[in-house]
Amino acid sequence: MTYLSGMRSFHQKDRLFKPLLTFMTMFDALMIATECMKTGVLDKTSGHGVIEAHQFNLWVKFPVLVWTDFMTKNVTPRGFQLIFSSKPSSPSGPQIGPTMFGYKSTTMAITMAIYVAFYVRYKEWIEQKFGRDKKAWPPFFNFTRTIRNFIVHHDGKVHFENPKAAAVTWHHITYSPADMGKQAAGHGHISVGDIIVLLVEFGDQLDNAGCPFPL
Repeated sequence: MTYLSGMRSFHQKDRLFKPLLTFMTMFDALMIATECMKTGVLDKTSGHGVIEAHQFNLWVKFPVLVWTDFMTKNVTPRGFQLIFSSKPSSPSGPQIGPTMFGYKSTTMAITMAIYVAFYVRYKEWIEQKFGRDKKAWPPFFNFTRTIRNFIVHHDGKVHFENPKAAAVTWHHITYSPADMGKQAAGHGHISVGDIIVLLVEFGDQLDNAGCPFPL
């Protein structure tokens, strides 16, 4: 089970500030578009959205609409908070509602792209820190590398070039060559909420390993 619980604050000096802000801004865009298409109007009251991290029975709560308001004023926010809770909470402000089900693949694709970009940014530093032999990497970083490969090369499905490759593990989630072809990253598996959890833990692990920011 992930250690994430309660409120986490992120500021411009944090390596996760821009990736998470990008996610929330894109969520805003989908929400605004669908709300306007459904009703022809938009409730501009700021609120929060809630996404479930299915693998952890965890809910990720984050602000909505404030990011689009910042953009219209050409202002960058100084920071924001995410809340990780074991209990679901009701979202507030404008909501995508049932229409959200038509955007599962879109939100998943956007979130996976953010994850891949984040991994690629730190790939060279990780190799310099832990060496070129991926088998010698700490288990967490080897998992992040493998998930990146699944996403980029195999549409989120499990694929190992070496049928004798060692399994990769993140908390209770394990993938090995025996899982070839199974969906790893995707709705109902490592979902949008789970990738947000993975990103936050990724940032923490980089901090703990002494990775500088900015590079």
